Amino acid sequence: MRTACWLLQLPIIAWLASGSTLPEETSLGDVRRCQGSLGKYGACECLETTVTCINTQFTDTDVFLHVDHNHYKYVTRITFHGNNFVELPFTPLFGVDNHERLDLLNISANYIVKLHPEALRGMPNLRVLDLSNNEIVLKEDDIGFLSHTRNLLRLYLRHAFNQSVNRTIQFDLMERMFENARLNSLTELDLSYNFFKTLPYNLGCHFPALTHLSLRQNLLETVELNVTCLQRLETLDLRTNLMHTLSHDFRKNFANSLPDYSLVLANQFHCDCNSHAYISWIRSTHKVRDKDSFKCSRASPELYVGTKLMDVPLEKLDCSVRLTGAGVSSAPSWRCFSVLFIHPVTVASLTCAFATVVQSLTIG
Repeated sequence: MRTACWLLQLPIIAWLASGSTLPEETSLGDVRRCQGSLGKYGACECLETTVTCINTQFTDTDVFLHVDHNHYKYVTRITFHGNNFVELPFTPLFGVDNHERLDLLNISANYIVKLHPEALRGMPNLRVLDLSNNEIVLKEDDIGFLSHTRNLLRLYLRHAFNQSVNRTIQFDLMERMFENARLNSLTELDLSYNFFKTLPYNLGCHFPALTHLSLRQNLLETVELNVTCLQRLETLDLRTNLMHTLSHDFRKNFANSLPDYSLVLANQFHCDCNSHAYISWIRSTHKVRDKDSFKCSRASPELYVGTKLMDVPLEKLDCSVRLTGAGVSSAPSWRCFSVLFIHPVTVASLTCAFATVVQSLTIG
């Protein structure tokens, strides 16, 4: 019975996963089978202004051509999630039709590896683009990929990039793509869950209106960014990286120059005889948010494991216990995270739909 009830809820889940909310005077009964060729696919649900296809396992990007002006002239939100496209087309995604009303495009979890510079042409007023949970490998000709969406406000690249390619080359291409895009109105950029160990120094300089930058759940031990380009930040999310301590350079040359209460910094902090300076800084600074929740994930002596950084007695910390080095694991746990990002074709439909709901509700 539980399974049957869950299956009955899938159309609702698909709608929520698009990042949309039901407009006033609209009931769930208004969600209907799509028009035109998309009507053949039961996993696609449509409203007058919304197209949502979840776990349809399409492999041919020609499916986007079915979202045409004959049937979807007024569409504002389009979601295709859980497919196996691999490569975006050389031509505009929706063909000759310009979707000037399109506000949100969610093409996450489609195993997209190759972008193309013309793929996003024809949606000039796009405000939200989600390319999360893909396997993107940037090439030289991808630099112009975002050049047709200059009005973007939110860009989601959560777990978007293939982790096995040369990071130096990828960072260079990514930064050039951002620079070429001229996203002067972008306020939110999500680069979380990408296994980044370093970042392009001028990352923030390409987005003069940026207020929210998520670098959560990467492999950063510290952060070096051009802080002069981050003065409008309201939130810099650095949670769950490898920042076990905060260096003098990080505190003095970076964090102290950020806007007050902009840093979200919860990590697996280490507390020992070498931790006095950074713990004292956390206690006194106005740059860090939610500092009362920070705890010693490892400590010397061990009795202070789990103690809040605001409370741990600094004078009693010593270095009798080795907290780092050979034989001591320092990587964050990725077990739960990795389950969400298995190739979409191999994930059970219900699991993927649930993961989509969680992410899209966060976005929305």
